[in-house]
Amino acid sequence: MQRALRSRGHCCCNDSEGVAFTESPYIGDASTEFNEYVWTCWKMYCELPNTFVAPSVAVVQSSGFGKSRMLFELARKASGDDAKMKVIYTCARPPKSTGYPKATTELREWMFNDKSTPASIADQLKNSSGKIVVLVIDEARSLLSEDEVSHFRMLLRALAKANMCMPENGGVVAVLVWYGLRNALEEFILPQFETLVLNESLDIGGVEEVVARIVLLLAMDKCVLGTTSWKFRGQFLPVSSFLEMLGATQMGVRIPGMLPANADVVDSFHSWLTGWDGWQMGFTHFVQLRVEPDENTLWFLLGRRAAGIFPRNKRSGADLLIPIFRKVSNDGVGTDPEKISFMLVKVKPDCDLSKFGLERLLPSFVFGSGESSEKSQTEQGRGNSLSEKPIRDVIRLSMNMQDRNQNQRFVYAAGDGDCTGSDTKEAAAASSDFGFTLCFQSVSKKTFTFLTEGVACRLRSLLKPAWDPMVAVIGDLEHRRDEEKRKAGDLFTPKLSQAMIDKKLMMIASRGLLDPPGLKPNTAKPAREFPRDA
Repeated sequence: MQRALRSRGHCCCNDSEGVAFTESPYIGDASTEFNEYVWTCWKMYCELPNTFVAPSVAVVQSSGFGKSRMLFELARKASGDDAKMKVIYTCARPPKSTGYPKATTELREWMFNDKSTPASIADQLKNSSGKIVVLVIDEARSLLSEDEVSHFRMLLRALAKANMCMPENGGVVAVLVWYGLRNALEEFILPQFETLVLNESLDIGGVEEVVARIVLLLAMDKCVLGTTSWKFRGQFLPVSSFLEMLGATQMGVRIPGMLPANADVVDSFHSWLTGWDGWQMGFTHFVQLRVEPDENTLWFLLGRRAAGIFPRNKRSGADLLIPIFRKVSNDGVGTDPEKISFMLVKVKPDCDLSKFGLERLLPSFVFGSGESSEKSQTEQGRGNSLSEKPIRDVIRLSMNMQDRNQNQRFVYAAGDGDCTGSDTKEAAAASSDFGFTLCFQSVSKKTFTFLTEGVACRLRSLLKPAWDPMVAVIGDLEHRRDEEKRKAGDLFTPKLSQAMIDKKLMMIASRGLLDPPGLKPNTAKPAREFPRDA
């Protein structure tokens, strides 16, 4: 059993991913809760077997949220001799897939092949150990393939047939891991997330950064769906397609003073975009960076198909880090060596395009001590090769997540001399040294064309409390009323509204926003506090 789980192996980049997956401590109690849930389902099935189609449960979640890691922990705890449960793991993804975990080809062929029948699958699942056998099928959606025999239906019939022949204390349960639901993001996930944000149930730092991460993940997913395979297999995709998805090729170019750039600067920008041909990237989620990233960190993130989040208390410039790489061509003749680089993403409530603001997205600043550029080239860069990356060898994104339903995206070009973009020879020559920053200043389908209108509206709704605090007040009132109704049931009476009508509540809340407790700006005297008996 453990060998089957470990056969998922490591990623194409290095062995550290497999080690981190199988040997790192498990954080949280999700595996314990799932273990209890499986037992609850099994007891219900034993009591009323004819009520259920088959003893199976589904784990549905997006990639990177810990489904496989949870099940590995479940199997690890069940590996002891005194355990009442045993786990068989198989990953049913296509054999040639490069995703993670790796496909367990032999296990799949052992159970699901051209000659499979419900009876033959049931024979494979029978056991006389007197224990519950949990059959885990990762990437179970492949069993629904329309161009093959319906292995999914076979499995359901086989589970029922196998359990009819089991000892009294034994049995087999299937756990199917996949993801589905049409319009799940805008209709289910984001509304529930918004409720958690308004209730301050999550410590997310800033909602703007969360929205930025969602937008970047959706852009990556859209790039995958734009391929001919139309399947998520953990594949790497061209950096150029990701930039095109963000609309880089259609953006106008601005220079300091927000003036339109001249033709030389525009040509330099498009030449810079062309330079990313041959580079690849791929991420399905963001992970928290615990230490300052270096080149090894970038390769590890690529192997995990992840992007990084800089620690909130140690950020000197960028908020997010997305690794990219360029590999040697297949023939290996006359090609450059393998290279690695990154995207730096700054998420901020205001678009700081001053020289100081742009300096904070320089590699020498982000991976240095966070000091001025005069020191960055000498003192800061020692010990971390990432700090020595030239400005044109990285991609910078400035994402000002605002509640605006309009197209606000552009490219900001600036060099060390902050060239004005005039038609002089000096400016034309300096344009080849310009650094370019892709700037986004709204969350709308006009700015991010890959978003659906429904998702864009939900994301803007998430941002509203940051720009209009009264939205949080209204959301809190609605939440309190919903909680009262949920607890009281049919006997619901709006106690909160009886104590004070909504209009008066809103009036008091608005006064608090104008004159909040604590220290007022530019004063040393504390502001008045709320009455203790309020």
